Amino acid sequence: MWSNPCTGPITSPFGPRTPPAGGASSMHLGTDIGAPAGTPVYAAAAGTVTFSQFTPTGGNEVWIQHTEGILTKYLHHSTVLVSRGQVVTQGQQIGTVGKTGTATGNHLHFETHVNGTPQDPQPFMAARGIALGTGAPTTARPLEGRKMIYRSGGRYASLVHGIYAHNGSWVELASAEERTNLMRAGVPEVWILEVTLYNLIHS
Repeated sequence: MWSNPCTGPITSPFGPRTPPAGGASSMHLGTDIGAPAGTPVYAAAAGTVTFSQFTPTGGNEVWIQHTEGILTKYLHHSTVLVSRGQVVTQGQQIGTVGKTGTATGNHLHFETHVNGTPQDPQPFMAARGIALGTGAPTTARPLEGRKMIYRSGGRYASLVHGIYAHNGSWVELASAEERTNLMRAGVPEVWILEVTLYNLIHS
């Protein structure tokens, strides 16, 4: 289960950029969420704190190791509420927004890494049901019992629209009508992890 680490507008996305402050990298390895100082910062998923200390660029940083080789990083806290080795739950408050380190204003810099490789946090979180930074804190719905289809190629079937991605491969059908169309087309139904799935074969 995943949830928003912080609420607020996206002020700087992942990717190449013009460094906003001295010492900042031209390659932005995370996504910045703007929020007032003191805004709560939450663990995006359950895990173990592997790093919790001050660095010159990241300020007060917290790193959380999750399952499946996933690591999340939270930078520039004004206060930190967890320590190295601490086990945290999804949605647990780990600190508050600040501008420590190399920062021009109060925000949370949020990073997602898979097996040591930085990932763009916005699609990473969208694949887990979370619109990063927007609205109130949100939690992804359980997968069990939901109708899904499988993307076996580089594109989705044309009849699929309004999809919801999960882990970059599984996508939820948008309507009962689409499920009916798939069954009429003879698309086989399979079961994986107690979730009903449709296996799409692309030409």
